[in-house]
Amino acid sequence: MPSVFDVGSTSAGEMFLGAFVPGLLLVGIYMIYILGFALLKPSAAPAVPYEGTYDRKFFGKVLLTLVPPLALIFLVLGSIISGIATVNQAGAIGAAPAVLIIASPTPVAVAPPTSPSMNNPAPMMGLSPTRPLTL
Repeated sequence: MPSVFDVGSTSAGEMFLGAFVPGLLLVGIYMIYILGFALLKPSAAPAVPYEGTYDRKFFGKVLLTLVPPLALIFLVLGSIISGIATVNQAGAIGAAPAVLIIASPTPVAVAPPTSPSMNNPAPMMGLSPTRPLTL
């Protein structure tokens, strides 16, 4: 007997496409939340100091840092959504560029960490920075 709640056949590409707008909506909500929290309590979100100049070299480093991972995301999700590849094939398509991105000498960060908490991530993970972890 047919039902409204029966399981239909839906491709992974259609599911990714259906999650695209809600995902962008969540990103926007998170950005508004962080902006509001930073405006209400500025000490919780201090600015990261940068002593350099915002010139062509700086923006080149930013592009070299952002473009490869974004291109990989668009390559994998684009091949799934457009129907060129299945989910497993897209994973294989994305594996080779991921290895090339990891092996390339692209900059990891534009500015070095300046906060002591950035140099010691133990408190952020709920660990004691002075006592070793014992199992």
